[in-house]
Amino acid sequence: MAGGGFYLAYLSYFRGARLPERLSSWGGGGLYRCLFHKYYVDELYDLVAVLPLTSLSGWLAGVFDLKVIDAVVNGVADRVRGSSFFWRELQTGNVQHYLLGFLAGTLALFGYYLYR
Repeated sequence: MAGGGFYLAYLSYFRGARLPERLSSWGGGGLYRCLFHKYYVDELYDLVAVLPLTSLSGWLAGVFDLKVIDAVVNGVADRVRGSSFFWRELQTGNVQHYLLGFLAGTLALFGYYLYR
């Protein structure tokens, strides 16, 4: 079989025979065109898998990412920034203020357990 294939290729391409042109015109050229395009498997795969997934990924990147993912991330960042304004006022760096807060919390807990 392999030897026959090599001999056919030799006759087709090296001896100047016009076998490929004759095969392409045989039967209207439909069989040759189908074989030449590898049974159109690549075109079918492109139509069924590549184009829909490319469209979906374009939509996800253009709409879903911008409207949903970025909105969630920016919303969390805004909440953290908003709560930092409150905590920033409490953190003065003055140790006496921290000790006063610690003493007030300790007295509040002591009073809670004492009158319970």
